[in-house]
Amino acid sequence: MIHQAYNGGTNQLARQVLQVLKAPPVHQVRKVPLVLKALPVHQARKVLKAHQVRKTIKVPKALKALKALKAHRVLRALRGLKVLKVLKALKVLKVLKAHRVLRAHRVHRVHRV
Repeated sequence: MIHQAYNGGTNQLARQVLQVLKAPPVHQVRKVPLVLKALPVHQARKVLKAHQVRKTIKVPKALKALKALKAHRVLRALRGLKVLKVLKALKVLKVLKAHRVLRAHRVHRVHRV
């Protein structure tokens, strides 16, 4: 019973992460519900590791996608914000690793490895 309950919590967390990963690319971003809730970094890292999610975006691609996003006609309000604020507003799950930030939000199509 305890194992099932613990698993249920983990699965719910995994569902949240996978829901973010299934988000459409930048040009369809207006269809993504922008809910102001993000998972804590340590939980995101745990789930990403557990599911071996490879749809992470390295900094250059993420910034390129972010520029496209800021130019988006529906989301012009984000244009004046700093990068991190925009990323937080977009529910990006951030996993900090040394010199780069891996993002679990699929704003740019990434092929599975």
